[in-house]
Amino acid sequence: MRKKDLSPKELEVLECLWSVKKAKSVPKIVKMLREKTNQEYAESTVRTFLTRIEKKGYVRRFKDGQNYYYEPTMGEREYRMNLHREYITEQIHGEEYDVILALLKQGKFGKKELKTMKKLINDMEKK
Repeated sequence: MRKKDLSPKELEVLECLWSVKKAKSVPKIVKMLREKTNQEYAESTVRTFLTRIEKKGYVRRFKDGQNYYYEPTMGEREYRMNLHREYITEQIHGEEYDVILALLKQGKFGKKELKTMKKLINDMEKK
């Protein structure tokens, strides 16, 4: 399922949620945004961002007592990997080999990454 793109402000809100382990209420998120960006945000503005992010499927909202809390539905790494996959599918289609070759030639991979790649290649050759 392809998720909709986030605006820069929506991404800032989501990054705040990624930075903590527990779900947060709107007032807590406002405080985190203020500390992160040195900008003032109204609670209503943050609620609007959260509603948009929720509709896009990146956060879930639940009620505990009288407060609503928000938590991400995916981690930051998963989000970034989805962006990379979408970019590759949309922009690099048909040129995957050239892109992989160029990345390998840059030599920016460590032993662990190279070992993983070798294993994947070996597994593919066995199929």
